[in-house]
Amino acid sequence: MSFLIASPVRRLLLIAAGAIVVVGASVSPVFAQFSVDKTRIMLTGRAQSALIRITNDSSAPMRFDIKIFAWDHNEAGDELLTAVAEAVAAPGAVTIAPKESQNIRVGSTAQVGARERAYRLVIEELPQPRAAAAGASVAMRMRLSIPVFLEPSKGDAVLDLGVPSIGSLLPSVVARNTGTVHLQVDSVRFRGVGANGQAAFTVEQGGAYILPGKSLRVSARSPVTAAQCRAAARLFVDVVVHGDTVTHEAPVSSSVCGG
Repeated sequence: MSFLIASPVRRLLLIAAGAIVVVGASVSPVFAQFSVDKTRIMLTGRAQSALIRITNDSSAPMRFDIKIFAWDHNEAGDELLTAVAEAVAAPGAVTIAPKESQNIRVGSTAQVGARERAYRLVIEELPQPRAAAAGASVAMRMRLSIPVFLEPSKGDAVLDLGVPSIGSLLPSVVARNTGTVHLQVDSVRFRGVGANGQAAFTVEQGGAYILPGKSLRVSARSPVTAAQCRAAARLFVDVVVHGDTVTHEAPVSSSVCGG
């Protein structure tokens, strides 16, 4: 697979390596009192199923409901999930004893095509029954959504980066993946720079996935002040994709900065 970035000012080859590999078992994110051994799952035409292990780290039994959905997203980044018959997670419900683990097999029967297929594996902790003597209580439920990808026969991820803007004092940029596999944006940083090169502000946003053929508007975590906006002559955006940074810029008009 290859990964490319395209913008009005540059087109950069990022990675030309083999297939993306599953995040290894050394990564073990912890959610409340349970953990999983993968943060994403990659399926291929030769291996259209894989195992993920859930471990109960608590001192009491834990119950889980496990489902897999087709995954899409809109430009705002909302996760859109749809039930599909082609994707399977088994078993679909488990009870795991304290300090024990359970393997879940995840797979897709879809035919490998020209574009990557994307799914979400949803692991939801179910509350344990409370003793009547304990009185009324609120049972907390942890829900984990893990990306699952079925690779195409041949894939490229191409990022078209738009012009950054600062409408309503909130820096943002629209990124579009015109390729056939997902892009993983590691981080985004917006920098306001004054006419004399002085820093007016720096605000950041975390990473996100952009699915093939989809756009995503990435905004800063918080707006800048009107004074910071007026101090900036240009707005820069630094987008880190698969470990490489691409910078794009645009002028800042005082009319967008308010009073």
